[in-house]
Amino acid sequence: MSGRIGLGRLLLRYLVAMRGVLGLVAAVVAALAFVVSVAPAALESFLTDTQRHSVEAAAPGSLDLVTEQRLSPPPAVVDDDWALLRDRLAQAREEMPARLREFAAPAMFTVTVAPRQVAGAPPGAPQLPNSVLNLSASPDLQPHVTLREGTLPRAATDAGSTAEIVLSRETAEEMRWPVGEARGLAAPGQPERRYRLSGTYEARDPDGPFWRQTSGAVGPVITDDGKTRTVTATAWVSAENLDALAPVGPSDTRLTLWYPLAPQSLTSADAAPVIDELSELTRTSVEVIPEYEVVLDGMGIQRVPAARASFSTQLTGLLRETQVTAGSLTSLTALLASGPAAAALCVLVLATGLVRARSGTLLVLTRARGASRGQVACAAAVVGLLVGIPAAALGAGVAAAVAPPYGTPPWWLVACCGLLPVVTAVLAATDNGPRRVPRWAVELAVVALAVAALVAVAQRGLGDPTAGLDPFLVAAPVLVCLAGAVLARRLLPVVARRVAAVQRRRTGLVGLLGASRSRADRVSPAAVVALVAALGVTTFAGCVVATLDAGRASTATATAGADLRVSGTSLDAAAVDSLAALPGVRATAPLGDGARVDVATVSSTYATRVLADASALAEAQGDGAGSLPGLSRLSSREDDRVPVIVSPDVAEALGGERDIEVDGVESRVVGVGPGVLPGVPVRQWLLADPAALGDDAPSYAPVVSVLVGLDDPASPSLVRRVEEQFPGAAVTTPQHEARVLDADPVVSGVRAVAWSAAAGSAVLVAATVVLALIAGAGSRTRDLAVVRALGLPLRRASGLPLWEVGLLVAVAGAVGLAVGAALPLTVLEAVDLRPFTSGDDQPATTFPLLWGVGVVACMAVVTVLGALLAALGPSRRELTTALRMMEE
Repeated sequence: MSGRIGLGRLLLRYLVAMRGVLGLVAAVVAALAFVVSVAPAALESFLTDTQRHSVEAAAPGSLDLVTEQRLSPPPAVVDDDWALLRDRLAQAREEMPARLREFAAPAMFTVTVAPRQVAGAPPGAPQLPNSVLNLSASPDLQPHVTLREGTLPRAATDAGSTAEIVLSRETAEEMRWPVGEARGLAAPGQPERRYRLSGTYEARDPDGPFWRQTSGAVGPVITDDGKTRTVTATAWVSAENLDALAPVGPSDTRLTLWYPLAPQSLTSADAAPVIDELSELTRTSVEVIPEYEVVLDGMGIQRVPAARASFSTQLTGLLRETQVTAGSLTSLTALLASGPAAAALCVLVLATGLVRARSGTLLVLTRARGASRGQVACAAAVVGLLVGIPAAALGAGVAAAVAPPYGTPPWWLVACCGLLPVVTAVLAATDNGPRRVPRWAVELAVVALAVAALVAVAQRGLGDPTAGLDPFLVAAPVLVCLAGAVLARRLLPVVARRVAAVQRRRTGLVGLLGASRSRADRVSPAAVVALVAALGVTTFAGCVVATLDAGRASTATATAGADLRVSGTSLDAAAVDSLAALPGVRATAPLGDGARVDVATVSSTYATRVLADASALAEAQGDGAGSLPGLSRLSSREDDRVPVIVSPDVAEALGGERDIEVDGVESRVVGVGPGVLPGVPVRQWLLADPAALGDDAPSYAPVVSVLVGLDDPASPSLVRRVEEQFPGAAVTTPQHEARVLDADPVVSGVRAVAWSAAAGSAVLVAATVVLALIAGAGSRTRDLAVVRALGLPLRRASGLPLWEVGLLVAVAGAVGLAVGAALPLTVLEAVDLRPFTSGDDQPATTFPLLWGVGVVACMAVVTVLGALLAALGPSRRELTTALRMMEE
């Protein structure tokens, strides 16, 4: 008696019988689910690290919300510890959007008057330094200082009596002002007033938010123009009233208010809404002081309108720049991921094809028993669900355990991965009819789409990186790879025929048989697409890394300006002269002056004038990146005009005019240099040679930078020696600038993406080779059985898999390498690469020869290993068994 077997048991038996190939399908699905789950979190992690790096590199004070009002707060505002102003600022903070309020600290404020000159020493007394003080008041001073001597200042009794101030200890030492001594201070056009130093302090948390908006409060600012050494600092008076700030002119008092911002906690995903919130906040004004009345001599009571403040911050612009970087990195990631994604889908199709091949007999019997096409499709869908959903869940679960904690991956991507086996299984199970669309039509459509995508990308140009992913940009690499696969499929039979013709003239059957099997069009189109896409993206990834590395090296060289550079405000002339005597120094070129001058033509602008010996500068810079054009024309006048080189910003402001006036001297623009001149921290500059200026050259030109040309790259010992000669100056080299650029997380992010794409592509190539060999195992075994029956030794017969897959990999690999070399020239120009190189221009495409050699070597190794593994199967199969199967 026989019982009926339920559907569940039938499915279970099928899954057990096909566990090998179904497990392969599940592995592909799990890998895809893992990648689509972990990739968004990893990308967000890179983008957030890059944003935080930019925030930390910026001056903290530039990121605060700041406003400055030219007014003197009335007594009603000062009374009761400035309660009225504090309440208004606290209310404004509460009205901020919640996300912005999270990293905006409570407001701080200071009242500052115009700088005042400190009176010199009386006749006969020791000479005192030239000193300038900014008088400031803040009710929040006490918790931010530690008194080292004396006391905090007391409130002034009236507007004319001797007032008290407190200075930082370093400032008091530089000014040689002992505690208890009184000195006179006077602003231009105002009478002198006496101030007594009541104490000295040290700042608590000198980098904290309280000190960001006050210059010279933590320590003095010392300048030396070669004639006079000036000490400038901030002195604090009591904030109980503002009498200590008198006398002041009508517009000499500044009320500075700021909300310290700490945006380090922001993620890249928060940047866009924060930009909108900051833009909205800076477009509106806040009432900080209400309307009040004052009594003026001879004018009676006058009503003063309410003071409204509009805040500003550089954080908005910085976040916009990081969004540009994020858009570029996202586009580059999509470009590098599109090829492996297409190759992975092809591997899944190959694995599903193996399932169909192993289930061929079952499908024939099922249809013979009357199963309809729909019933077969439903059965295949059930099998696909049983394999795909658990595998996708497993991949997503592993990704959740190891992914960076940034956001939640899109669930629909994981669901799509789980449903892929359903689609491929249904298509494979129901694909038993003749091809309805001619092959040439499909190939022509693929090539046409690839051309259309490339044209669209070329017309788009760089575009706006913050506008989101361009579908044409993402689709272009895939379509180019598909077009390459079309070419490879057309070339493969041609190459196989040529190889077969050569093998006919030789003894042995293995080479002829291998070429004949390739010529017989037994290779799956999916295998060709997978190989072309994987190898193309691997080559493309190498080009991306090499291009960006070369771009950063060029930027580093241009930033340094020469083999070594020393920069400062006014470098010691004797130390500058001694540089030429150091071992290995080929040339030195001092850059001097640094004065702001008027540049006049039809329109007028201002620029920083830089003076240098043109011939020395050319010798120091050599032919490296950033070398200035037109240096050979600077040393002598042209048509009685002084030749100058200007920055792009100055050239744009001049509107292309060549004949100009610089500080009243007729000049001519003979070249446009890079955006920034090495050692000159401005973008509006012009360069001239003192020899051409002649009598029009300034009498004093402090050296602000020295470019040094070396016979060999700067050694650490040489750098240390130069640093000892120039204490306090910045000493840099191209190697140091390159390390600074490499420290940006976006660099490691690009490299990680490129290496991940290359590694994933290598795995996909190996999987494709193995699956192609497995798919052809049955027919290959039958062919081997015949040739072995004719007397071919087993050792020589085992070379058939290498011949078979070797031709496929050779042709598809050659096309893939060509595709990988073409992609940088066609699609990479549409991605703004400047955020990755910190340069002003797009880097030139670089093709790494060693990378290509490595790709070819890895491809050969994978092919040989796959062929050796495939050769083990037939060697264990009995010859009689294979012949009996053929006979049956």
